[in-house]
Order: sequence, then structure tokens, then C-alpha cells
Amino acid sequence: MASEGYFRKRIYRSPMGSQVQSMSGTSILWALFLGPAYFWRKKAMLPAIVLFAAEAMLYFMPDDALGALDADAIGSLIWLGSSLAAPLLLSMCYEQKGWIESQPFEKKVRSRLALNDDDELESELAREYGSRGRQGALSEN
Repeated sequence: MASEGYFRKRIYRSPMGSQVQSMSGTSILWALFLGPAYFWRKKAMLPAIVLFAAEAMLYFMPDDALGALDADAIGSLIWLGSSLAAPLLLSMCYEQKGWIESQPFEKKVRSRLALNDDDELESELAREYGSRGRQGALSEN
């Protein structure tokens, strides 16, 4: 995944259309602060459970069980790695569930002031007021 795809906003919809989840580059920060709770909230259960189980095992593991390796350092690396991979993990979970990626909705509004041709303005008014046009709409009032 290229960096522009990694940080761009993505919206996933469930096949039934009842649930919508969005993610972007800010997912990294939320995953860094909240960890497994963020993945659980975003309905990515597998990364949430794996991250929680790994952190719990490292927390309750005796310090001498890993030898020269520090359990706190390993836990911090797992937490940091999962937060940096949050956009990838979330998109993989949604695609595995069969959710559909859709584009963000951008409403395009045409302004009447942007219309600089009288014919375009006349046709715009004709569509709005029916086939009477500008003169017919003004004369009835």
C-alpha cells in the first residue's frame, strides 16, 4: 500500500448496509492511545483480542522468563507496531468480513452565480419553474 493510500480516508460498509466504519491516518494515533479498545470499538475483534492477550501475557509473565529480553520493552514494541499497522489491520478485517469499501461522499453544489451564460441560466430556471421560464414565473405573481 502506498503512503497516499495508507493515510487517505476510507469508508467501509457492511453488506447489509446497516453499519459504516471509517478510518484514516488518525487511526494510528487512536490505536496508540487506546490500543485494543480502539480495535474493539472499530469492530476489528481479532486484532483486539490478539493484542490484549499478548499484552496480558507479557504483563503477568515473570521478568526472568524471557532471559535478557525485557517484557515491558517487548510489550511496548507490540503496542507501537499494532498502532502503526492500524490502517492495514482495520482494512484487512473489514475486507475479510466482506465489507465494501466506498468513496467518501462529496456533495457538489452548483451556484447560480457560477452560471455565466444566459442560456444556461434560462434552462436552469426552466427546470426549476417548469417550462414557463423566467418571464412566465414572474408574470403570474
